[in-house]
Amino acid sequence: MARQGCKAFADLVTAQKVDDILAQSVAGGLTIFCPSDESLKSFMRYKNVTADGKTSLLLFHELLVYCSLGMLRSSNGLMNTLATEGAKKFDFTVQNDGIMCQLIRAENCCPR
Repeated sequence: MARQGCKAFADLVTAQKVDDILAQSVAGGLTIFCPSDESLKSFMRYKNVTADGKTSLLLFHELLVYCSLGMLRSSNGLMNTLATEGAKKFDFTVQNDGIMCQLIRAENCCPR
């Protein structure tokens, strides 16, 4: 991830020990929606999130299956993330028209 412009996100994953969870999940396929370093520069509220909240937020960026952009463009609907399990059930909805693909987070998801 670090070589693809996601060093800040990769550092957060390592610091929160989420990399261990990802390593266990990668054999079955994994999709990571990695925020760019630029987008994380302005994300200052992360410091005020609990340890469990940080883990959930990081796991929200992963799917337990491989999903290419083409696959996302051919589907609509609810997608489970690695943070879907548990009390908060962090998931998102894929909405697309065949060209433009949007990922829409649930209202109950993630610190703002």
